[in-house]
Amino acid sequence: MNPVTQFKFESRRCSFLPAVFLSLLTAASPAVLAQDVDFAKEVLPVLKANCFKCHGEKKAKAKL
Repeated sequence: MNPVTQFKFESRRCSFLPAVFLSLLTAASPAVLAQDVDFAKEVLPVLKANCFKCHGEKKAKAKL
């Protein structure tokens, strides 16, 4: 293998292997870090604070 070809090969290998490692690492992360969401504690307060004023039972907007 001549020096130019060898340099191109090593350059590709050096950029390819970290990319594969990083993609495998990030692909596994969401499944490991996923937690159950408690609607009453985590979602409902956000809806009450930001949505129910306009989209509640008394005052409906946008047919919601």
